[in-house]
Amino acid sequence: MPAHPSGPSLQLVSVLLFGTVSATPPLQSGGGAPLDPPSDVASEERYIRCPKGSFLQGADRVKAETALLALHRRRKALGWAPLPSPTGNAYAARGFADWSSSVTLKPPWCASSPTARRMPDAWATPAYMRYVFDSPGSGARVEALSNFKAASETMIEYWGCEANATRGGSVTYPSAAACDAGGTACVATMPVRDPAERLVSAMLEILQRIANNNCPLISCPTCPAVSMPCFGEEAERAAAARDAASWFRHVTFDTAGVVRVAEGAVPALLADFMADLSCSKHVYASEHLLTQSAFAGDASGGLDVPVSVDDLEGGLDRVAASANFTRRCAVRAENVGAAKPGALPTKAELMAALGANVSLRQAVCDVYAQDYVCFGQPLLQGCEPILGR
Repeated sequence: MPAHPSGPSLQLVSVLLFGTVSATPPLQSGGGAPLDPPSDVASEERYIRCPKGSFLQGADRVKAETALLALHRRRKALGWAPLPSPTGNAYAARGFADWSSSVTLKPPWCASSPTARRMPDAWATPAYMRYVFDSPGSGARVEALSNFKAASETMIEYWGCEANATRGGSVTYPSAAACDAGGTACVATMPVRDPAERLVSAMLEILQRIANNNCPLISCPTCPAVSMPCFGEEAERAAAARDAASWFRHVTFDTAGVVRVAEGAVPALLADFMADLSCSKHVYASEHLLTQSAFAGDASGGLDVPVSVDDLEGGLDRVAASANFTRRCAVRAENVGAAKPGALPTKAELMAALGANVSLRQAVCDVYAQDYVCFGQPLLQGCEPILGR
């Protein structure tokens, strides 16, 4: 039986989005300030922004937020509508919405399940997403933000190493106070990753947790990641599997209890997963699917220096230059997929399934459009119409 009998296929979803709609004139904003929509537009438009911070300034910020607002208006003209959710209201306090926010427009077919539990648009209180590194000798202060499935555990270990290697150095976690409290200069940084690769990594993480009851644990900022059970009882794991039934149905267990997904089922698994994500349907460990913009919103004073996971060393050199400290540690990868059990699809297999289906690629770009635009990530092929490119 189809997983989504009452909704159209992702092929139709892409037709709904990419239909012809008149272009929205660019808005103007002086001084590089976040875009201010006209007073006569719907109130949700004030939240169609990029995360705050010096990482995006002047004409670049104006261009990015103009593109997001134009996309929002195209979606509205095509009948997209918000899905009110009690867990999707963090946007009001931080000043911008992301895909899981209750004011964000979703495809029309999502309304066929109005009572479905939705993903939150923030994972935890901001203090639990921030590690503050202090180097008293140089006066350096760095606020390191976690961004799940973008080297988050690698960065936790790295900043702990810097603290141990620096005379008088320390890492404060959680960090509830503003990083620049008391007038101390602070540089906020966060790892960023190609949205499609991060999605695939998140999907495999969730599969690993539900299917194999395998979770990574870092017990302290300087401790390496170790594996531990995600669920204390089998009933809890089974409940998580039921919540994900629309796509977890493609997972099987062989006679030896080894988890498998048949090679031919990978495209269907990905399509069903994306159908749920397109409606922001809740799933166990859904925090891994949050936008990177949502994590950037946890910066106490705005994000300053994003660091690409494709060049962590070079990015951390830029952080050190901005914060005026000398690096003493190298990056060491943590929570890598090759070290995990089970015969689950590989990242390469899932990326190949994406590459073979333009509708799936467009669905990914829809959900993570804000991350593509605000962090300047190259779009997947076939996604250019989303932003009128």
